[in-house]
Amino acid sequence: LASAGQYREHRIPVSLDGRIAPLEPLAGAWSPADFVSVVLTGMVDDENVVMTLTDELRATYQGAVRALEVRSDVEPAAGIASHPAAATFLSLLATQAVDADPPVWERARKLGLEAIAGRMGDAQ
Repeated sequence: LASAGQYREHRIPVSLDGRIAPLEPLAGAWSPADFVSVVLTGMVDDENVVMTLTDELRATYQGAVRALEVRSDVEPAAGIASHPAAATFLSLLATQAVDADPPVWERARKLGLEAIAGRMGDAQ
């Protein structure tokens, strides 16, 4: 078991336009024997950017670890990236991120964006 490496799961928030923060700080701790699971989370304008991002992550990190799993828990919502309420919400949420428990912050982000996406048609 000592040579089996570690199981590492990272939940990575995806911005509304499909970008993520660089993974190098996390990947620097990975061992070639590790099993790494990357779960992309959030909401995006276009689900195709998530497929592209998934492919890029696999191409970049596949050989760096024993096994790499990239999964998506990202929901598409056309127009969310340009919605002013989404930008304001994420800005306010970012000020709370320092003190927040990561699962709680992720859930708050998801619920807030879902509420905004659900009301986007109301403003038109």
